[in-house]
Amino acid sequence: MTMLRVSPRVAWLAFGLALVALSASLAIRGEVSVWASTATAGVIGIAATLATTRIELRTSPRWIAIGVASGLAMAIATHVLYPIGLALVPGLEREVLALYDELHAPPGPRAAVPLLLLVVLAEELVFRGLLVALLERWGVRRSAVLVAAIALYTVPQIAGGSVVLIALAIACGALWTWQRQLSGGIVVPLITHALWDVIVFVLVPL
Repeated sequence: MTMLRVSPRVAWLAFGLALVALSASLAIRGEVSVWASTATAGVIGIAATLATTRIELRTSPRWIAIGVASGLAMAIATHVLYPIGLALVPGLEREVLALYDELHAPPGPRAAVPLLLLVVLAEELVFRGLLVALLERWGVRRSAVLVAAIALYTVPQIAGGSVVLIALAIACGALWTWQRQLSGGIVVPLITHALWDVIVFVLVPL
């Protein structure tokens, strides 16, 4: 369960702050380490959410298993679909390689796993926690919540300028928001998101 601790106006301001921080972190990643910029934005996002929203992290073993299975399935699907994408989308390999090069900025992807998980936690708290709570508080229909959450989740990626990350944000944002709606909390999308990121970006890169 997710409940606001403050007025909706203050909560929207907190969400706006987190959104700007996450967007700026990707927009400037060419000038500074992507790990430094996104981790800093992640801390801002976590603080903004926890200061304004009560996030319930309790869930059932069944939902945890679903989160783990979903993360593994996403990673497998990514590797299966990537060669098809290479055949269909000119320049895809070049852009993906450029993204992986950014991840090799010090301290490197393996040493930076804690920072990666911090950013994952921040994104789930901000977009599947705070944002969804605000939209539901407004009485927005379930389908509209899904569309709005997906659209706002792509904003930082648009600021970052990567077509690949924008496409991933749309696809992954749809799945993770849907998981949030089905399970009633952020634990399932958090597990799925974290597993997929660690596998695809660190353990078994494309």
